[in-house]
Amino acid sequence: MDTRILPVALNDQELAERRDKLAELVRERNMAKQRARDDAKSHKTKIDAIETEKDHIAREIREKAQHIAVQVIKETDIGRRVEETIRIDTHEVVSTRTLEPSELQASLFHDEAKSAAEAVHRHITNGQTVDVP
Repeated sequence: MDTRILPVALNDQELAERRDKLAELVRERNMAKQRARDDAKSHKTKIDAIETEKDHIAREIREKAQHIAVQVIKETDIGRRVEETIRIDTHEVVSTRTLEPSELQASLFHDEAKSAAEAVHRHITNGQTVDVP
């Protein structure tokens, strides 16, 4: 005797049970997919953090130096038309850039205003009157 898988009609109660089971399985699948996405995000965040730290340490090894925050000052040299960034701790020039024409012009106005203010101060200190144009 042989057996075969053949369709057998389901009654209303069996259909309702199957619908409920299908809905439950769809919910479980969706929740599992969401957990997988959340886990993937969490793992990606961890992996990215490890990669960043690895790259940082590799750079320090390659350059034989660590990169830390160091105080700097900016000094403008109008004669050379440059601005230099200088480390406070070693007085080493770490960068130099050419001043823009507008910066040179602003510096001239600043110098003229400073000179005029100093002249006014000298005259007032000496008890002289000052004519303001």
